[in-house]
Amino acid sequence: MYKGLLLRMGSYSPIPFLTPVLLFLSNALAVNGHCASYASGTYTDGIVAQGAGNNVALSGSITMNYASDDRGSAAFFADDNGSITGTLDDLVINLSKPALAGMRARDGGEVVLTGPLTVSGQGDQVEGLSSLIGKGIHITGPVDINTKGAFSLALSSEPGAVTIDGPLTIVAEGSHAQGVFVRHITTPGVVTLNGKTDIQVSGSDAAGISGWNSIVYIHNALTITASDDAYAIQTMGSSQYMFTPSPTTLVADDPDVAMALTTRSSIGATQPNPQVINIDGRIIIQGQYNQLILDLDSGSHINSQLVEASDKGTFRLHFHKPDAKWTTSIGSVIGSGGTMVLDFVNGGVWALPLSEANRVGNGLSVAPLTIGREGHFVIQGHGTLLGHVETLMEEGEQATYLLVKKDITDSPLSLDLSSLTAMTDQDSYSLTLRQQKEGSQEYLYGTLTHEILLPEPEPLPLPPPPPLMWTLPENAALTRLLPVAMVDQSLASRLLTEMPAAADCHEALESLPMGNVRGSSQEITKPRFYPWALPLYEHIRARNLDLDAGHVGYKANLRGLALGLVHAMESSRWGIGIFAGNGDIDSRGDVPSTLSHADYRGGALFGSVSLNPVLVTAALVYLHSDHRLRQNTDVSRLASDSELDTWGGQMALAMPVPLGSWTVMPGAGLSYWHTRQRRGEVLDQSSGQVYGNGRSTETYWALPLSLAARGNDLFSTGERHIAAIPEVSVRFIPSWGDLDLPVTVWSNDQPALKLRQSGARRDAYRTEANIGMQVVGKTINSTVRYGVGKSRHTLSQQLSGEFTWVF
Repeated sequence: MYKGLLLRMGSYSPIPFLTPVLLFLSNALAVNGHCASYASGTYTDGIVAQGAGNNVALSGSITMNYASDDRGSAAFFADDNGSITGTLDDLVINLSKPALAGMRARDGGEVVLTGPLTVSGQGDQVEGLSSLIGKGIHITGPVDINTKGAFSLALSSEPGAVTIDGPLTIVAEGSHAQGVFVRHITTPGVVTLNGKTDIQVSGSDAAGISGWNSIVYIHNALTITASDDAYAIQTMGSSQYMFTPSPTTLVADDPDVAMALTTRSSIGATQPNPQVINIDGRIIIQGQYNQLILDLDSGSHINSQLVEASDKGTFRLHFHKPDAKWTTSIGSVIGSGGTMVLDFVNGGVWALPLSEANRVGNGLSVAPLTIGREGHFVIQGHGTLLGHVETLMEEGEQATYLLVKKDITDSPLSLDLSSLTAMTDQDSYSLTLRQQKEGSQEYLYGTLTHEILLPEPEPLPLPPPPPLMWTLPENAALTRLLPVAMVDQSLASRLLTEMPAAADCHEALESLPMGNVRGSSQEITKPRFYPWALPLYEHIRARNLDLDAGHVGYKANLRGLALGLVHAMESSRWGIGIFAGNGDIDSRGDVPSTLSHADYRGGALFGSVSLNPVLVTAALVYLHSDHRLRQNTDVSRLASDSELDTWGGQMALAMPVPLGSWTVMPGAGLSYWHTRQRRGEVLDQSSGQVYGNGRSTETYWALPLSLAARGNDLFSTGERHIAAIPEVSVRFIPSWGDLDLPVTVWSNDQPALKLRQSGARRDAYRTEANIGMQVVGKTINSTVRYGVGKSRHTLSQQLSGEFTWVF
């Protein structure tokens, strides 16, 4: 393979000084580069920047269809300190003949481009990107290279830095094809991969990454897939094909490093740089002082046969996550003088096959890993040795497998088995490890056992729970006897409906004739802010709500004031409001009379947008309440302070339909409600007994279906400065979900004994009707509205006044 690469026309020669001569001749017919610009278009002639000070600037979207008969010539060529630069929308290079290059920098030439780059070529010895003793190539943006042909090169540094800042995809196919190739001539070749890289390589003696006495930096995720007898990684270092036989000229002036492939920032760096590395294919580390240093992040998997690590070559895997994995294929070898290090920094998995190929006793067992004389295998930290069970056995059967073989003529295997947790990938199979010396060899064996699964014994019956040592009184949770959560949810539902309606002054103002009201329709359609106020009153009665203590009911009187601001535009409005109020609630029914005085505060966000002919509205509301509950009987005086939080949200659609002198608006929505009662206590002031009430929640959904109607201005003649607009609406609201608020109670005397008690259940269906009159004047828009809500057990009445100021 190596001689073939060196003799490739126009790029390689066994005599180093012939390389630049052949390359100069291959481009002899190219036009001398001048300071020139190339914009969007399709080109067929090569573009050359040659000589110091000569620059070619590229821009736009460029396609180069290069089909020159000059073998070894390049579609884009920066030579003799010339440069090719630019920012592109897209650069596509198509090579249609053998021995052509897509982009090359040579003899101080430089290529610096930003933007997507695609290179494709078919034929023997085609090249994608190559730097030959130049300043190099630097591409910022996604790069996609597809080369097919014997001795083809997708990306190479020979030498001259090649840096890719962005995703890199390489498909290299053909005998001796190379995905990334680096080599040392006068200086080391250097390739830096700063973006996610995916290399697919296939063909006899092809390689995903390969080279001599040079460096490849991997600073992002890397995937290499090798097939059809190709190598994933191949490092060759000093050998008979190497131009620099002396160790004094090895890369980075480090006599202990030849070819290096690393995830770290530099050769010799100790700071880890974990990346997601996935390699599927053979790895060969051949030649003196070669190093592969990979920091493996979560999701990494190296599935390979290590062909050889010899002549002081080193392969170091640093596992930084527990799921990082190396699967060793049968036939892996650490040769004479080679070193393999598994460093389990934070766990990690070393996977070995358990198959017929390495099963002891069949006379043909081959170790997955063989360590030659003067070879070294080191395990640091604590990891997992995972056996892949490939041959299933009967229950109770055992088999021994050869895992590691070491020539101990010079040194023992010396594995600390306590640093490895042995396990398998099959349930009911266990794996144990042992080392054994046999003459000049030492072995690591794994004994696989298919465990006999015994039937699980039937569980013994649990003893009955101990009886409660105290009787829980019905009034240990006052919020059950007086269901204040229902009251809060009714008020929050009213705010969710009324607060957005209070800001809906826009259509009413537009109904007036031009000029009769200050702020005509043309003015109102401009974005403006309007303050608004909403005083409201609600009276609620509930009867015969089911509770295990009997039937309960309540009467509530609630009042409050909401203030807010709305931003109105031509087809949308958005607003915010705050609310403060209070209420008095007292119980009815079979339980002792319970009273509550409540303080409320909350707020809402709301908005609407007209998507002709559909009106879309959305609102969010929050309500916090502080209830001071009291209950006095002949034997006790109970007090409890309870806090509740209620959240609600609604999205609705409506479509106005003119019907005579009225506008009818059918609508539907979906609302979500969540109530949380905070943890509290009930104090019996007469005895000092304290009952704890646990935190409880209730969540349910509702589907409001509505039909609203809006009339025309009732003042139909004469000059006027106001408009009066009637409105009516009806809503049907089914609900589902958690329709009661349970509570967990206990006595502070025995806190371990707790009981969960259900609360009164709300009705699943509710109907509401509203009638109102909207009056629009010069500076104020007001609406008075009366509403009634009815369900099976509750009846509510609401009165509200809405005022919006128009300036």
